Amino acid sequence: MLPPEQYAARYERFLSRLREARRRAGLTQAEVVARLGKPQSFVSKCESGERRVDFVELLQFSELYGVQVSFFVQLDVDDPFTFLDRLEGSRRGLAFPFQPPLPRRPRSWFATELPTDPLTDPQVRPGDIETKVPIRELQARLLRLRNRDREFREEQGISVLYLACGFLHWVDETDVQAIAPLALIPCSLERDSPRDPFILKRNEAALRASLRC
Repeated sequence: MLPPEQYAARYERFLSRLREARRRAGLTQAEVVARLGKPQSFVSKCESGERRVDFVELLQFSELYGVQVSFFVQLDVDDPFTFLDRLEGSRRGLAFPFQPPLPRRPRSWFATELPTDPLTDPQVRPGDIETKVPIRELQARLLRLRNRDREFREEQGISVLYLACGFLHWVDETDVQAIAPLALIPCSLERDSPRDPFILKRNEAALRASLRC
């Protein structure tokens, strides 16, 4: 049995995913209760933790929001088989966590020094994929990968973005340590705007092309 503090932390992560799923579906709390035929305060109490969500209700949320039940549990990237199952079963792809950029502080032409009050860092929006990389560094890495893949596709007509699943470590005959992926899955990185998270999707066109070779 989990200690109370661990249980509370895990349930709070679940509530965060529940709110995120509704926002992604573009629905307000009022629209959700209308479609589910629930009392007006139902969604508000569920999302705040005031009311516990049972499994049948979770299935209803999953169907209404267009996500799998597994969406409500954050994925650990150390589990490649679960990751691939979720990537294949996701209609919209898997989102990386996202943090909006800091707002630019307006400056006056007549100001002699910068204000000293700190800017509030925007809140992190959780994603489907949990990583150990700091959010802003992760976003910069994903942007570089997306741009490099786009450059190859536009100039050479090939995609160079692959998801490596599982690694084989060995030592060759010269005692040099080597590593190679067990499987490479063609994928793509997309986002609607710089203020939206990157979405990881399988590149079905590249996958079909590789199978024909």
